[in-house]
Amino acid sequence: MPSSLSPLDLLRQEIDAIDDSMHDLLMRRAALVGRIRAAKPPGRNTLRPGREVIVLRRLLARNDGAYPASALIRLWREIMGSFAAMQGDVTITMPPLLEAVARRHFGGAYIYRTSPSEDVALNTLLADGAVLAALPWPSTLSNWWLRLAEHEGGPRVVSAIPFLTRRVDHEALIVANLELESTGDDRTLVVISSTAQLPGGARPVAAADGRQLVEVAGFLSQEDVALLGDAVRIGVYATPYHTE
Repeated sequence: MPSSLSPLDLLRQEIDAIDDSMHDLLMRRAALVGRIRAAKPPGRNTLRPGREVIVLRRLLARNDGAYPASALIRLWREIMGSFAAMQGDVTITMPPLLEAVARRHFGGAYIYRTSPSEDVALNTLLADGAVLAALPWPSTLSNWWLRLAEHEGGPRVVSAIPFLTRRVDHEALIVANLELESTGDDRTLVVISSTAQLPGGARPVAAADGRQLVEVAGFLSQEDVALLGDAVRIGVYATPYHTE
């Protein structure tokens, strides 16, 4: 018997079926996250910024349809954020001017707490190692990065936001007590003396109090940084996805 549905109605039915399939997969993923949470030691931070970037790059590489890269990144960041929050509350502190960019990047599942200044945000992180801090891109005036160099074994830069950007310098850096992971395309932030020779391929970022912050292409281990002499690695971030 011929269908009484119009071609448009049939297409809408197909979209409804796809929506149901997507929801089924999300529910399957949620069940797996519950099993992962049960298998992990209690109190351990569940975030892995490096792995999240690897996932995003893989999806962007296979995104050969009409779906925009910006929408894909936003959607998957929301998915990853919601599943991370299922394993425990994730709190981010930041100066008021960075709240919007932090929310755009991480999505709606995290807890956002504004601090009066970048120094107060960093103090909150140092006092409570479980939180994350979104801090402005380093500069001579914004020299919070000096404090990271003073806290060996303390929090480190773990990512740059936003992931999708047209800028050379990014809007903010995320600082946290997380293990640094290589993604295969990274930038290492190193503090050296203002009189020291720049490492090969390094780009000056900021300078203050006789020290300078430089960005070195690639993932430098602690052993690599030790070869530079009087140098301190304050973090590593995955190279963001640049658009024209």
